[in-house]
Amino acid sequence: MENEHQLTLENSYALRQDDVRKKITAGEGMAGECAVSKKLVLTQDIREESFNINFASANIKPVNIIVFPLLFENEVKGVMELGTLYPYTEREMDFFKTISENIGIAVHTVQNRQRIQELLEETQSQAEELMSQQSALEQINTELEAQAQQLQTSEEELKVQSEELIETNSLLEERSATLEQRNQLISQKNKEIEKRAEDLALSTKYKSEFLANMSHELRTPLNSILLLSRLMSENNEKNLTPEQVQYAQVIQSSGNGLLQLIDEILDLSKIESGKMTIEYLPVKISDITNGLNAIFEPVAKEQQLHWNIVTGAEVPETIETDKMRLDQALHMLKQQKDIGAALVDMMMPEMDGYELISLIRKFPLLNDLWLIAVTAQAMPGDKEKCLAAGADIYISKPIDIDILMQALNDPLKQRK
Repeated sequence: MENEHQLTLENSYALRQDDVRKKITAGEGMAGECAVSKKLVLTQDIREESFNINFASANIKPVNIIVFPLLFENEVKGVMELGTLYPYTEREMDFFKTISENIGIAVHTVQNRQRIQELLEETQSQAEELMSQQSALEQINTELEAQAQQLQTSEEELKVQSEELIETNSLLEERSATLEQRNQLISQKNKEIEKRAEDLALSTKYKSEFLANMSHELRTPLNSILLLSRLMSENNEKNLTPEQVQYAQVIQSSGNGLLQLIDEILDLSKIESGKMTIEYLPVKISDITNGLNAIFEPVAKEQQLHWNIVTGAEVPETIETDKMRLDQALHMLKQQKDIGAALVDMMMPEMDGYELISLIRKFPLLNDLWLIAVTAQAMPGDKEKCLAAGADIYISKPIDIDILMQALNDPLKQRK
């Protein structure tokens, strides 16, 4: 829902785009009325000229059309309209009523995550601007010190060169005026820095309060999702297929990971310092491959692709890693399939860059990922060690953007 008064078509299936209105005002038509009333609407006995489902060879009239709202805390997040070639059963009607709020919760969650990301980016931008101003202030102080040194030299010259007294006095007056301007500029910059520091502190406070409130709002629907997915995965009534049970298990596993992530977001001290605790435990390779199958096999079926995982004979049965971090990385890989390169800091506190690169290279799925090793303590032999571990490029800090872009634009040369 674009705003409180208008619905915008986001997606459709088997529907002629020429006959579809992209925007609907609240209260207009069945979809608009559904958004206003917040109730499920079922339309039956549809005339043939009213609505058609399009196929390549023909158009078929639906028997029923159902429209139901997507709600979160009694607020309409959107409206879903479905047409069918057969009458809806009571069970299907109950199902639509059940998923109405769940889908609304999911939409609300995505919107909130986007808002959190915007707040984090705004805070980072303000911090970078503050650092830039501090650097400018240091440069001004350096210039002032140099000018003060020049002033002292001029005073010593006055003692031995009385014949140049008038000219020297004029020069001193000019330099005094410059110093006054510099002092005024410093005072102004200091006030600006203080103001931005206050704004940054206030923004951080609002961010902390927002994250705390949102975490509590997310826990209630998330716990409901975990409970429902657990009941579905247990399949006590034996009315689900093995594939549907597997999907329910994936939902439960993802929900547990999200719940742990919410707990970590609440710990703002970890987020601000960039430190997250890593727990190394033995993890079976079979558990990792099963997790990958659960994540990517449904996607492969949807795209009509063949999906298979082959484990090499040289791969050990278990590895030591942080299972939760690994699962988060695999889920991010599913959402960010277009990642082509990654920067790896070789001086990380828990797991150094060499271990991370070696671990990444053990997964065939990540063989095409371009790894750039970055370090602030360049020592003889470090470059060869990084390349031997599996890195493609080695760059020392501070990073020269021109060198980095040249390396990425000529990957074959860098690999050689």
